[in-house]
Amino acid sequence: MLLLGDSIAETLALELGASAASHGVSLVGAVRPGCGVITGTPLEVDGTVVPWGAGCADSTAPYEEQAVASAHARVIVVLSSWEDSDRLVDGHAVSFDTPTGDQVWFQLLDGMRARLDAGGATIVLVEMPPPATFSDAGPADPDQLRRMVALGSLYRSYVAARPGVELVDLASIVCPGGPPCPEYVDGVRLRPTDGIHFQQDGAAWVAPRLYDALARGLDPVAKQLGPP
Repeated sequence: MLLLGDSIAETLALELGASAASHGVSLVGAVRPGCGVITGTPLEVDGTVVPWGAGCADSTAPYEEQAVASAHARVIVVLSSWEDSDRLVDGHAVSFDTPTGDQVWFQLLDGMRARLDAGGATIVLVEMPPPATFSDAGPADPDQLRRMVALGSLYRSYVAARPGVELVDLASIVCPGGPPCPEYVDGVRLRPTDGIHFQQDGAAWVAPRLYDALARGLDPVAKQLGPP
């Protein structure tokens, strides 16, 4: 199993790897904090370019191609939050969560899929949870919440239109009652620092549940991931 994604993926990689290992499965993490998994240069909410965004965009294709070639994975898990940002695509600013944006995002996801398909692995998109209602950084940003919910809807539409790409719903694990997401689940404060990134107790709680969801959702591929 290969895990691709951003800093949120990084916060889960160690514990998810341990959960996979407990089922006899090797998980390789190839994460890039601050960078997403589709091309196009991410923009700030005010329309300016994210300072490191061009570097992320330029390196996305080689990063994914190299990770796929090195890992020889049967399952590739894509877990990233940067895909809810507006983007510069071919020199044009494209707004996320618009009719035009949906068309462009489908094309960008198709490009990602083509790169990840090279080794014949099953590709799994992880539906990301919106921010927690409250954290040490204060209340959740309503626009961040809206965008993450919209990204989940986009992923569901994409998977429905693209047979062979799977979806695993991390949002329903972290937000069992739906958004807004609680600060605590089962007495565990999952994302205390900023309401977005998982910390130690939160990662330890989430990882085995996410792994089980992966194993259940990939039937008949599940037999490659050990017993659920």
